[in-house]
Amino acid sequence: MRKPILILFLTMLSSWAWGHARLLPGGNTPGRSNDANLKSGVCGGIPKGTPVATFNTGQTITVQWEETINHPGYFEFYLSSDNDQTFTLLTTVQDTQNNRNDLPHRYQVNIQLPAGLNCDNCTLRMIQQMTEDPANPRPYFSCSDIRIASQGSDTPMEPVDEDANTPPPTADCHSN
Repeated sequence: MRKPILILFLTMLSSWAWGHARLLPGGNTPGRSNDANLKSGVCGGIPKGTPVATFNTGQTITVQWEETINHPGYFEFYLSSDNDQTFTLLTTVQDTQNNRNDLPHRYQVNIQLPAGLNCDNCTLRMIQQMTEDPANPRPYFSCSDIRIASQGSDTPMEPVDEDANTPPPTADCHSN
C-alpha cells in the first residue's frame, strides 16, 4: 500500500514544482514559452518569435500572468523595441497572494504602452523577483513578442484565447 501512495505523492510533487511564474498562455500577451521555470538570459534563453498580438501606440493593455510556485517578491514589466538589446521598465507589481494556498495565483494589470512608439517586433518582458533573500533576489523570466502600431494602420490581431469561458480572476495589483 505504501508504494502506490509514494508514487502518487511524487507524481503530484513533480507537477507542483515545474515552475514559478509565466505570462498566461491564453491571455492578451502569451509568452514565448509555457515554461514558468526560466531563470537565465534576456527572456529565459527563449529566442524571439513572431508577434502574437498587435496593439496601438499609447494603448493601455491588460497583461495576465500566473505564479505557479508561491514566493514573496514582485513582478516587473519591461518593453524592448530593439531586438531585446535594451528594456525600459513600465511598471512593478507586488506579489499580494503570498499567504494563500490556492496555486496557481493569477494576476492581471493594466499597462500603458509608450505613445508614439511603432515597433513591428517588440518584446514585453515580465521578471518575477523572488525575495526570500532580499540581498540576493532570484529572477524568473517570461517574454511575449508583440507589435505596436499607429492607430488605424492595421486591424489589431487578437491573441488566441485557449480558455475563453473562464477569464482569470483580477488580483489586487497596484502598479508603481
